Amino acid sequence: MTILDRTRIRVRRESSSSEEEADDTAQLIDERCEDESHNFTFRQKLMIAKPLLKFMVPLSVVYFAEYFINQGLVELLVFDCDHGFALSKSSQYRWYQVLYQIGVFISRSSIDCFVVPIGLLPVLPLLQVWHRFLCASVLAYDPQSEKVPRNDGDIGGEDLVENANDMKLQLMNATFFFMETIHNYISHIWLVFVLVFYEGLLGGCAYVNTFSAIHRTAILEARNKRKMPSAQIPEAVKALGVDVYDPRSADFPSAIHKPTTILDHPAFKPKTTEEHPLYNQIKCILFDGSEPFTDGIDQACAIANALKFTNFPATVMEKCSTVELPKNFEEQLSDMIMHGERYDPSLEKLPKRHDPVLFWIKHPRVYGTPVLKRNHIILDNLYRSVVLNAIRFNQLDFLRCILLRDLFTLGDPHACDRDEPMSGAVQLEEGEERFANRPLVLRAQPHLTVQSPEAIRPWIRESEDISEISKREKVPNVWPIEPYIDLTEDNVYNKRAVVPRNRFKLHLDTILWAREQHQKYPWTR
Repeated sequence: MTILDRTRIRVRRESSSSEEEADDTAQLIDERCEDESHNFTFRQKLMIAKPLLKFMVPLSVVYFAEYFINQGLVELLVFDCDHGFALSKSSQYRWYQVLYQIGVFISRSSIDCFVVPIGLLPVLPLLQVWHRFLCASVLAYDPQSEKVPRNDGDIGGEDLVENANDMKLQLMNATFFFMETIHNYISHIWLVFVLVFYEGLLGGCAYVNTFSAIHRTAILEARNKRKMPSAQIPEAVKALGVDVYDPRSADFPSAIHKPTTILDHPAFKPKTTEEHPLYNQIKCILFDGSEPFTDGIDQACAIANALKFTNFPATVMEKCSTVELPKNFEEQLSDMIMHGERYDPSLEKLPKRHDPVLFWIKHPRVYGTPVLKRNHIILDNLYRSVVLNAIRFNQLDFLRCILLRDLFTLGDPHACDRDEPMSGAVQLEEGEERFANRPLVLRAQPHLTVQSPEAIRPWIRESEDISEISKREKVPNVWPIEPYIDLTEDNVYNKRAVVPRNRFKLHLDTILWAREQHQKYPWTR
């Protein structure tokens, strides 16, 4: 058995001779890397230079601005004896260069004192360009007059103004808007000395910090990304059939068998769908009821092959005309609605609003009463008002009978049930292929379920022929929406009907429910 350790080999510097050998080895490696770099193609060199553009562009702009100022602008700044410390024109230029080199020397030596962050390197060329524009403004304007000379040499004021105007024309496209904002003018050479010294500080600072950043980021990252060659098993070892193990493995020298933490008890076993008490082998066509149909009532009519009537029958309208309402019913109705809108005792955390159109706006989290809770309060108020008015005007006798019967038999004075689940299965053997020998299951959980001892009578009169009415109307067509798009399949369902108070002989009369609708986009769910 052979054990190979894949740790890296470290050079131990035990003596000066070993240090010299290590330096020679590093030099040979660097020379080999330099030789290999000459074999790069032009495209590979561009790929290498791409991450360095954030350093090259600011430094190039700094150098361009420096040479433009030192060789293009500063030599034209000539002051007379009163404004130039009695220096000649050649001495003035030499002092400009001396101050510039002093500023460069100081800033290049400041790398041990402070380091400019990489994010601030692009600011240095902007300051340098601003300095160039400031020097251009000094050449473009004279504090006294364009015809008054500021020099004590051979160059006359007219020649200086002509050179300044030439420079003004050259920088007009780039500095037009900038020079419009300048109102202060330099009148003495010491101010130019300060600006030139400041220029040298910026240039040296940009130079030394740029190369320091390249060394700290680009070069070190490239070296850290180099991968050492992995350990290779010699062919002779493979031929001998020697087993090779990794000592860093958790299974060395033998595999570790961890004891299982899952207890052999039914309470700790994950339950499957087949173990559900309502599991059936035949899948049903299910409408859950948690989300409405995509196309509403039209889609339900298309599935059931039913007709949709937009108006109430004449018999219903005749009965509605006999209903007596209180005189202040409109005020009562507004109070019922405002009661639900004003109700805010819990201050629940509402879901965070997301606008699909203005998706970049982050809406704050608000607290209050959920929309469904407010709607349920309004439904309760409406139902309570209907029952009380029915008792007052001797209407809805069957509901009042339920109230009295519940008081003495069930002990529940309410004629309706709140938030009770409902489920029904219909076996369809003919018609659509997908319903063949498969039940259609409808589930819902309405807020109010009103039941009565009498079944609802059909709205169509016995004298009216249903076939004639069906010929005049058409089943709604929801194309291009597929009618069964909101139906799913499931093996867990109840074959028997699930309704509240199923022990008593009651019939469904009215179902009241509410759902949350988007205020800004009401056509969505």
